[in-house]
Amino acid sequence: MHLKLPENVSSMRFFPFDKIRAGQKDFMEDVANCVASGNHLLADAPTGIGKTAAVLVPAMEYAVDNGKVVFFLTSRHSQHRIVIETIKKMNQKGAGIVAADIIGKKWLCNQPAVDTLPMPDFFEFCKRMRETGRCAFFNKTIENQKFTKSAYACLHDIKKQPRHAEEIKDMARLHCSYEIVLRLARESSLVIGDYYHMFSIIREQLLGRMKKELGDCILIVDEAHNLPERVRKLLSQRMSTLGLHNARKEAEELKDDELTEKIDLIKSIVNEQYSGEDRFVKKQELISGIESSCDYFDLITSLSEAADIVRDEKRKSFIGGIAGFLQAWPGEDEGFARILKSETIRKKKVITLHYDCLDPSLITRDIFTAIHSSVLMSGTLRPAEMYRDVLGLEAGRSVYREYKSDFPRENRLNIALPDVTTKYTERNDEQYRTMASYINKCASKIPGNIAVFFPSYSMRDMVMNFLTTDKMLFIEEQGMTKKEKNILYETFISSYTEGGMLLGAQSGSYAEGTDYPGEALNAVIVVGVALEKPTLKVQALIDHYNKKFGKGWEYAYVYPAVLRALQTAGRCIRSETDRGVCIFMDKRFLWNNYRKLFPRDMAIHVTKSPEVLIENFFRQNFKLYKDNAYIN
Repeated sequence: MHLKLPENVSSMRFFPFDKIRAGQKDFMEDVANCVASGNHLLADAPTGIGKTAAVLVPAMEYAVDNGKVVFFLTSRHSQHRIVIETIKKMNQKGAGIVAADIIGKKWLCNQPAVDTLPMPDFFEFCKRMRETGRCAFFNKTIENQKFTKSAYACLHDIKKQPRHAEEIKDMARLHCSYEIVLRLARESSLVIGDYYHMFSIIREQLLGRMKKELGDCILIVDEAHNLPERVRKLLSQRMSTLGLHNARKEAEELKDDELTEKIDLIKSIVNEQYSGEDRFVKKQELISGIESSCDYFDLITSLSEAADIVRDEKRKSFIGGIAGFLQAWPGEDEGFARILKSETIRKKKVITLHYDCLDPSLITRDIFTAIHSSVLMSGTLRPAEMYRDVLGLEAGRSVYREYKSDFPRENRLNIALPDVTTKYTERNDEQYRTMASYINKCASKIPGNIAVFFPSYSMRDMVMNFLTTDKMLFIEEQGMTKKEKNILYETFISSYTEGGMLLGAQSGSYAEGTDYPGEALNAVIVVGVALEKPTLKVQALIDHYNKKFGKGWEYAYVYPAVLRALQTAGRCIRSETDRGVCIFMDKRFLWNNYRKLFPRDMAIHVTKSPEVLIENFFRQNFKLYKDNAYIN
């Protein structure tokens, strides 16, 4: 896994800060060497190392000198802004980098209310508006397949300095922002985007517009531990009886009796195939059922044509969603699972038919093989062999490095509790009562805010029955809207002087991808190991990776749960000045198979009296309560 690298070839002339940290310097040198060698660097780089500047400086220096383009992929809009601000600082050093920041086409569109459209419907709406000449924004941007004078003038203003996509959208509000950004990308040495800009069919359009090949690209993947699951989702499809019900309504409104009957046929096939238990299905079961009444592909054509009519009036169409699913269903068997199951959608029990991707390397392997080089970075990119295998990276081109953080170790207290567990066979009221007692004791010694994340919402509710704390409770509910989540978040972080307790799930949005700045969060308690439920999909993943690598249990079940716990624990430590306590509340975290996934330099105190360590820690570190009056 450790490849011998050539000497450092980067001058670091673009480095935007006065001082390079020790861990940051090692990372920069490894990035420079891997990019020059055409290799893939799997970087286990903790928070606080200064990853953004450390990866961009050597990658951009090589790209500028060698006619390459860097793609920086991240799923977080906040990270887009950090990259843009870093490039601005680099340009002050004379880098002269032109950058294009791309977000989803729907979010760049200036047409009203398109943000409510499902993505497939938006693309169809956009296509029809352009083709029929009804999009005033596109018409002002492209005329006779060429950029208009006003579009060039807009582009000229935008190019004066690197800008975030939302700023570009505002500056190009009279034009098609997406076309402006694509043209900007053609003249850029850096493109900031989402994972799907490289790992979906959008890649072909983007590279085509830029007149680039994959071999011209240096790929940086931020929070790369998320990449396998994101690609699986991109390649998966599903169809539900609820969607079929809504599609039938559309067919009735069209007064298309024949199409209504065919949608009824599909729904009856799905319902009849479900016998009360979730099960695997074969592709031919659905295809044969449909072909008993009509030609399968003729039906897809009929559905697609009807969907176009619906979209002309409503912009979105459930019929179109059914057509998309049926189009994908006859696809590959290897690396996919077809599952019929019952689940809850919008608080209704429905039957769903899934065509789930199990193997992201079906698309990632060829991309990583073809690109010039890549850097995959995350604070939890362990074990590297798993990510190399799952993504299909060539072993001979792959280099793994684990970097030490410059973060002062005394600023973080890590505790493991050895006498509780959420293991299924040991769950009972006594365990829940003991967990609640530990949470109560810890919370009494932690000033300000604390977050407690459980393996599931149901277990959270069981433990809550025994909680007695003076802290204000903030409850993450399953199925909250984005607005409700934002309100809860803002209220929680603003309560740090009084002290609040956020109770959520390790799978929830507050456990990963959410920042708690400064003293907004002083401790995280990770209750239990959030192992996936033993669903058919999980079993299919285990079987697939057993067959492929002999490590199905590890790759599909154990490792993702432990890494999720580490991501969750890291919520309170996001910068070198943060101070906080991370508590791992499950004896399994001390097992060798789990403990080996923790950073090697992460000291963990094993104790049954965590409140003693916590009190001593905050007496020494927490400046908000200088008189220690908070702590009894």
